[in-house]
Amino acid sequence: RAAVAGAGALMLAYVLACDGGASVARAGIVGGLGLLAEVRSSPRERWYLMLVGLSVLLAHQPRAIHDPGLQLSFAAVTGLFLLAPPASAWLSGWMPARIADLAGLAAAASLATAPVVVWHFGRLSIAGLALNVVAVPLAAPIVILALAGLAAGAVLPAAGVVLAWAAGLGAWALLLAARGAAAIPGAAVDLPPASAPAFIGLALAPLALWGVIRPGGSTEGVRAIPWRPVAALALAVAACAWALSRPAPPPPWPATAALTVLDIGQGDAILLRSPEGAAAVFDTGPPGEPAPVVAALRRAGVSRLDLLVLTHDSLDHVGGALDILERFPVGAVLAPPDPVDGWLPAARAVVAGARARGVPVGRVRAGSRLRLGRWSLQVLSPSGPRPAGADPNPYSLVALARGDGLTALLTADAESDALARLVTGRIDVLKVSHHGSEDPGLPAQLQRMRPRVALVSAGEDNSFRHPRPETLAALAAGGAATWRTDRSGDLTVTAWRGELVVTGTR
Repeated sequence: RAAVAGAGALMLAYVLACDGGASVARAGIVGGLGLLAEVRSSPRERWYLMLVGLSVLLAHQPRAIHDPGLQLSFAAVTGLFLLAPPASAWLSGWMPARIADLAGLAAAASLATAPVVVWHFGRLSIAGLALNVVAVPLAAPIVILALAGLAAGAVLPAAGVVLAWAAGLGAWALLLAARGAAAIPGAAVDLPPASAPAFIGLALAPLALWGVIRPGGSTEGVRAIPWRPVAALALAVAACAWALSRPAPPPPWPATAALTVLDIGQGDAILLRSPEGAAAVFDTGPPGEPAPVVAALRRAGVSRLDLLVLTHDSLDHVGGALDILERFPVGAVLAPPDPVDGWLPAARAVVAGARARGVPVGRVRAGSRLRLGRWSLQVLSPSGPRPAGADPNPYSLVALARGDGLTALLTADAESDALARLVTGRIDVLKVSHHGSEDPGLPAQLQRMRPRVALVSAGEDNSFRHPRPETLAALAAGGAATWRTDRSGDLTVTAWRGELVVTGTR
């Protein structure tokens, strides 16, 4: 009991030291339930406490059931309860006991979380199983050294620095191991989310190998099912069903200037957000009932827009604008100068709809400068109205966006022939022109701009076969890491300590 109390105190200190974030708090809850089970000295109590704890957590925060972190936490704990003991026992016949224990923990957690990982991310790490054998024994000393450094630093700063440095060295080793594992060819495989249920069976199959499930075994000695696990399971199922009926919460607003290419199918919709709440969207994607951009903006947590910018009058760029005006407060609509022969009907309808709602409509051209929170925007093109009958793509509104150490070129559908005279310096992020269509001048453009990240907005299985293989090959040869909405969903880029961080929603 004294050991359990000491472990509980250390766990509470850990949660508080990590500022009590949602994932850390969940880990503390699960750990606390495990300690209670230890006090009761009954392995079966762990299951009751976990199910009741999950029910209470979902009753308090029903939307948390949509959080992959919550699902991964409880899936991992379930795996450790159910799969780790037989896995370790089976592996002990093949390797030393300590390594067998570590390998059993890694295998149990990896198998149990595989369905959740595949469902949310469409990717499964093959190297992760071996890497966890290294990570599990390394993580505990890192945490202990870090906590000891915090405590020692309050009394003797020099000691705190030494301990923190040692913890940082361990964290660096863990990061190095992760990057090395990720670099191995075939370290991860892409899988369709629909295959996730199959991994539930894959997770349970080893139980037969490990001798826990014996098909055709005797039923002698089977007891009546006690009411406690049945009641706890029923409560957990009811809580999950109620929580699943609740709408998913919006993600947290970014703490730094963020650029997001929204997954709206075959078209463009580029969202800029600033930490204080300012937001602008460049183009609005194709039409729909409602347009896909409406759901995409809500996924990103947008409730209002300071600016709605139309780059040109192609339907796959302005088709969702009226739906945005109907469903979101908009500060102003901006567009390039009127073409000589006028806008196409869809774009005219947007301008008329904005004015009917009292939303100001402004015209910008090359040289215009705008401010959106931490973002500064410089319009590079067009310099004037589009000539009569001209292709609208080269006359798209092209802008250079800078914010919090991030420089991005928003190209709309303007390809290399139009961009060659606009940008000569290096950029961080290139929004690939015209959804990745074939562009013979792209290699030369990449040599001038040398982007670190290229973002392609294209619809899944689109009839144009965008992005084209020639474009992807040019981007790879130019050294740009290419991300695509048709494969990774909404793509968000931020800058942190000189590095670019790119995240996708699938």
